[in-house]
Amino acid sequence: MNLKWTIALGLIITLSFSTIAQSQDSAIYVVLKALTADEPSVSTPVKDLLISGEWEALAYWEMGTPKELTSLNEAVGDLYTFNDDFTFLMKLIDPNDSHQIGTRISGKYRIEDRIITMIAKNGKSMDAEIRFLDRLYLILEMDGLRIFFTKSKSYFSYD
Repeated sequence: MNLKWTIALGLIITLSFSTIAQSQDSAIYVVLKALTADEPSVSTPVKDLLISGEWEALAYWEMGTPKELTSLNEAVGDLYTFNDDFTFLMKLIDPNDSHQIGTRISGKYRIEDRIITMIAKNGKSMDAEIRFLDRLYLILEMDGLRIFFTKSKSYFSYD
């Protein structure tokens, strides 16, 4: 095969893979669509779904930005656990070492409708609206962000 055909074939293969990677059906577009949805979709029973495992933050969308792929951001992998006794634990990634847990925040939570109120042991509270919840995925809206969580660990090893 001559050099022109080799280059052309390489270009066609590269363009094909790039088109496939950006297909509207790809996982990244599904996450974007879920994060930017106008209507919430919450399965029940909410508490049972929340307490069934540890939730890892994978992506977030800052509200007010365009509902486009360029507005989707990778999360650092913070971990949230909600327990049956209405206690919670947040394990926040160390900003200086993404392989380690930095801050741990624990306290009590309550659920009313789709709002989770988390009250830390130091008395500070934070509300988060559940925008999406099923047995594998969770989207919380808080502080102008919508954060996408999954139950399957995908980030680095933690301490």
